[in-house]
Amino acid sequence: MNAVKVILIILAAIFGIWLVASALFPSHCHLERSIVINASPQTVFDQVNTLKNWTKWSYWEELDPNAKKTYEGPEAGKGSKYSWESSKTGKGNMIITESTAPESIRTELEIAGEGKALAEFKFEPVDGGTKVTWDFDKDVSFLKRVFVGLMLNKFLGEAYEKGLAKLKTVSESVPQAPALPVIEASVVELSAQYAITMRDTTDLQGIPTSLGMIFQTVMEYITSKKIETSGHPLAIWHAFDPATGYVEVEAGMPVTASAKAGPNMKLIKMDGKAVTTTYFGDYKKMSLTYDALREWMNKNNVIPTGAPWDVYITDPMVEKDTAKWQTEIYFPI
Repeated sequence: MNAVKVILIILAAIFGIWLVASALFPSHCHLERSIVINASPQTVFDQVNTLKNWTKWSYWEELDPNAKKTYEGPEAGKGSKYSWESSKTGKGNMIITESTAPESIRTELEIAGEGKALAEFKFEPVDGGTKVTWDFDKDVSFLKRVFVGLMLNKFLGEAYEKGLAKLKTVSESVPQAPALPVIEASVVELSAQYAITMRDTTDLQGIPTSLGMIFQTVMEYITSKKIETSGHPLAIWHAFDPATGYVEVEAGMPVTASAKAGPNMKLIKMDGKAVTTTYFGDYKKMSLTYDALREWMNKNNVIPTGAPWDVYITDPMVEKDTAKWQTEIYFPI
């Protein structure tokens, strides 16, 4: 038997063994890795949901920091797409197919010559922070089953572990926002209520002065005209931008429907459905309750249709204990 025949027999034997082994490996592969990160689910979610953030923690970014990258679609969330081309990591793209803040993110990955794969991140609140689970699913062709079956945990598993470890470092370095308070919110049907109001623009520091001026002017007018009030002072927040400091507020006093507004004032009507919650405490700390109410609306698929407003039940000139100051918050829906 010459050498060529021997080589062919050996190759045939190897191929036969490969075929038998391929039949023993599954046609679908699944891998997942988890880690607990000492940060809020939203903080970790944001690091994954914005694809440009992956440069801070992805294992594959370390392999070739100079890879050609392009981004398409929205900055974050569903539809965001990232493509790369590299002599070390090949060519491919990834797109976020589902994004549910801050619970989960699903992606579809396509690598040239390897087909498509699916991955999902799950963010679960636990003691100590957030448990992040990152999984991978892919259908495997018959002839590649042996290679994928033997190498998946070794190479991809290690890449996932290193990526999650860096994600932990990055997420834990982000300043954590204060935890949102637990609130009781409800949907109410408001009966028609009228108010005499004035409108003003100011900045964040000027809010107390602006409201004080409006309430004083409106009350002096109401008193001079002997108009009967029908409720507590209120303020409607038409614009509130902490980034720029711009504030546009309309404030005043509830009155009867027959009342007439004075100079630079107007009579407004407030009614319809609204979401409401009650806040107790200093006005300076009320923004967290606003954030909690917005989160409640988001989770319950409730969409606000206009500017929110506050109703100040407690008179701070009478009650000096700020912990007892009661404010009702409303969002029209």
